[in-house]
Amino acid sequence: MKIMKTLTNQDQIDDLINNNFITVIVFATRTCNVCKPLKQKLSQVLKKHDKVALGEIYIDEVVESKGRFQVFTVPITLVFVDGKESKRYSAAMNIIEVEQIINRYENLLYE
Repeated sequence: MKIMKTLTNQDQIDDLINNNFITVIVFATRTCNVCKPLKQKLSQVLKKHDKVALGEIYIDEVVESKGRFQVFTVPITLVFVDGKESKRYSAAMNIIEVEQIINRYENLLYE
């Protein structure tokens, strides 16, 4: 399973997004019942993608992230490519679709 880094402030968020070409961030709360299995599935699927950074933000603890990324419900998963938001998924996301998007970007960049 890929390690999901917990981001606790804006500097950590900016560093993860800006220092990795592909970044996936899950916005959650500690009381969200859907968030934990979603994060586990993402970690499992993305484990073979060494160049993809994976992070989580608890929006009730990093409150300013809600407005900055326009997150009003959880879970929300954002995919960043080259520092810019590329895709946005809600709780009803398809994990296979996320992996296909990551594969597409990796194929464009690294092959």
